Amino acid sequence: MVNIGTVREHVLHQDLDGEIVVLDSRSGDYFNLNEVASRMWVLLTEHGTLSEVIGSLLKEFDIDEEPLKADLMAFIKNLVSSGLMDICEDAFPASE
Repeated sequence: MVNIGTVREHVLHQDLDGEIVVLDSRSGDYFNLNEVASRMWVLLTEHGTLSEVIGSLLKEFDIDEEPLKADLMAFIKNLVSSGLMDICEDAFPASE
């Protein structure tokens, strides 16, 4: 199975009490992800499709599907633009 997200080589990350801290070793920038963003990070690196990630998040958090999708897509866009994660285009079916 292909994972949606692959953490870039220069990026270090650690789970600290349920929240993930991400360090870009090239720039020295670090990011502290909240609970929801931390789950998104983990699920993106573990699941093969966007549908699987969304399904897992809907089970875990009390949120409607459309706002969740919008938040997830914004998060993915930020990860890519920040150079923290590569995203597999094959994980996004045409209908999503």
